[in-house]
Amino acid sequence: MPDKSLLAKLTPESPKSHRNRFQSPENERKTGETNLVQADRAQGKRGRKPAGQSRAEETRTKLLAWRQTPEAQRISLRALASELGASHQLLSFHLRRLDAWQMKEYRKREQEIRSRVIAERRSITPEEEMRCAAYARASFMSMD
Repeated sequence: MPDKSLLAKLTPESPKSHRNRFQSPENERKTGETNLVQADRAQGKRGRKPAGQSRAEETRTKLLAWRQTPEAQRISLRALASELGASHQLLSFHLRRLDAWQMKEYRKREQEIRSRVIAERRSITPEEEMRCAAYARASFMSMD
């Protein structure tokens, strides 16, 4: 006959006592969240940040200025990352997608001008037409 203590170790726990190691019954009842989710929320590291807290716009504008600086005079991407308080990987990510982002920005600005003209129910002025044409050219040129 097998030893009962050995048998108890081999049998699965009852569903009532089986809990994820990160769950505490008190917190789960109150908020419906596990301790792991609460810890992640407290650290603020998981998931995508809300648009108001994102620093992507600032990062992209700094990268544009960095890219326009002559190579001999520019600091390294790692140095720029530490200056911005971001990782080298994040700046590399933004740098690879910078042209596409810039193209979208130019198109958005052109569309804003045209939408404002339509909303005001008037014809487009020569200055607005020139700006729209410039944004369209810049959008096209940033596609390379």
